[in-house]
Amino acid sequence: MKKTPPMGSRGRRASLEWRESARRGFTLVELMVVLVILGLLASVVTVSVNDYLVTGKQTTARSEIAQITSALELYFTEHGRYPSNDEGLALLQQRTPQHPQGILQGDLLDPWGHEYVYIYPGLHGTFDLFSQGADGAEGGDGGNADIVSWELDRAAAN
Repeated sequence: MKKTPPMGSRGRRASLEWRESARRGFTLVELMVVLVILGLLASVVTVSVNDYLVTGKQTTARSEIAQITSALELYFTEHGRYPSNDEGLALLQQRTPQHPQGILQGDLLDPWGHEYVYIYPGLHGTFDLFSQGADGAEGGDGGNADIVSWELDRAAAN
């Protein structure tokens, strides 16, 4: 049978009960350690996911540049010329009897929301077509690297 303190020592019984209930909870230090560990894990996951997002956007830009390049070649086949710099890529979206929806549909923005750059005649080929990457400025490396039409074959080989 359990021994209980005599009734006259009510303060001791309350003190023992409080100690037992306090042992069942977490201390502030333990909670802080858990929060720090969760924060570190969240930052590692965020960095990993961000790398995948950047790679995915670069792959999408390469795919879109290849699609626009094909549309430019089709335009050349049908009209005997490429669009001028003044006409730009918007000419490929115009509706014609041959192409009631236009040769290209949708917007002409890269995955970062910037317009693709079209230059005719090009410095690297018949025409140059490129995305200026995440920063929207020429040059850069990593996520800010330019995605260019004249290196598509090389990127596909890797």
